[in-house]
Amino acid sequence: DKLAKISKRISSSAAATKLCHKLAEVIKHGSAFHHAGLKPAQRSLIEDSFRENLIKAISCTPTLAAGVNLPARRAIIRDCKRFESGLGAAYIPTSEYKQCAGRAGRPQYDEYGEAVLIAKTSSQASTLFEKYIHADPEPITSKLSNESALRIHILASIAGGYVHDVDGMFEFISHTFLAHQQPKTDLFDFIVNIFDFLQQEGFVEKSGYRFFATPLGALTSRLYIDPVTTITIREGLNRISKDFSPIGVLHMITCCPDGPGLSVGKKDVEDLEFFASHHHEDFIFTPENYPEIEDFYTYLSSIKAAWLLNQWIEEEKEDVICDQFGIGPGDVYRHIDATQWLLYAAGTIAELLRKKSLTFELQDLRNRVRYGVKKELLDVVQLKGVGRIRARVLFQKGYTKLGDFKFTSENDLGAIRQIGKTLAKDIIQQVKNFSLTQKQRSQNETAVAAGSTDEWED
Repeated sequence: DKLAKISKRISSSAAATKLCHKLAEVIKHGSAFHHAGLKPAQRSLIEDSFRENLIKAISCTPTLAAGVNLPARRAIIRDCKRFESGLGAAYIPTSEYKQCAGRAGRPQYDEYGEAVLIAKTSSQASTLFEKYIHADPEPITSKLSNESALRIHILASIAGGYVHDVDGMFEFISHTFLAHQQPKTDLFDFIVNIFDFLQQEGFVEKSGYRFFATPLGALTSRLYIDPVTTITIREGLNRISKDFSPIGVLHMITCCPDGPGLSVGKKDVEDLEFFASHHHEDFIFTPENYPEIEDFYTYLSSIKAAWLLNQWIEEEKEDVICDQFGIGPGDVYRHIDATQWLLYAAGTIAELLRKKSLTFELQDLRNRVRYGVKKELLDVVQLKGVGRIRARVLFQKGYTKLGDFKFTSENDLGAIRQIGKTLAKDIIQQVKNFSLTQKQRSQNETAVAAGSTDEWED
């Protein structure tokens, strides 16, 4: 009975996709699957139901074993090989096996746990014993060895006032795990190069022997984005004309190091090349005018991600997007979240660059990405409980802006099949509250203006 309720909860959503219906069907029988393609709420629901012993078995990707506190009586590793680009079928890392096997057995509940590694032949069984069961995990490496990560942390250290020179930064870094893995001379040169880069690009400035963050550097640090992302956005904003194309800005975002990308297969190339040629005039960055685009594959990856986002804001159905790009709903929402944040970053950078006309357009585009709608729905879709599907229905019924709801009744609004009486009542109340807030704000502004006048006259 509880499983049936969980199943219905997943399948009855207005935005339910084919994947949602598949998940709902297997949950009825006490099992589930779990991977990055699911929405966060669905993944949480599966995890909670497993902890409550409602769902008995989960088929999952390694991310569940690595990132969630979800012990089980038995962990089964069915396949020890996985497809890797350029390598074909390759053995999974020993650490991945150890991590998954370590999930077997719940502390305080189980006396033991069972980890099962499946071999297809006796010969393979011997190999798996050597490679996984008797082997040590691979050595770990510091994440700070990634230049992007170190750029972010060095800028944050300067902006936060923790360090003001190369020696101070080196002293700090010398106490990290990275310093145990790299020769100190190489590490010092690495830090010097990043300081030089940050100064040349206007993120920090030097006064005597000390470095201080510029307004651009401080903003980049607060946004917690790679300085190269800021450079990409700054370059893009300087190229944008007043009447820019949304697809051009979305592509600018997907060209950023922090931007969302999609893997490109051979079968994608022809479609992506056609899409790129069709929107060539809209794109701010192309391989011809922006040498920072590393290679053709990277360019196609950014185009594919921009195409996905454009489909989303043009109100394409989630199912169609998932099928077209070979991803799950969770992947779509990860792209949406990343793009929203980078569009917010672009808006604040535009404001710093005194491009105020762009900030409003970027805000509208950010809201379009947030809700997945065309610009004409932005007024209606902000109502709580409406969403992109109901907003389109309301628009088609003549409710094109919030003011249109002032002249309708709960009965008329509730008669729309996708709305119903409860939501209709809530919508009308929201509009009333919004009107009162606007009225109060207007009165306050009038009072402030009057006070300013009196003060001036005195």
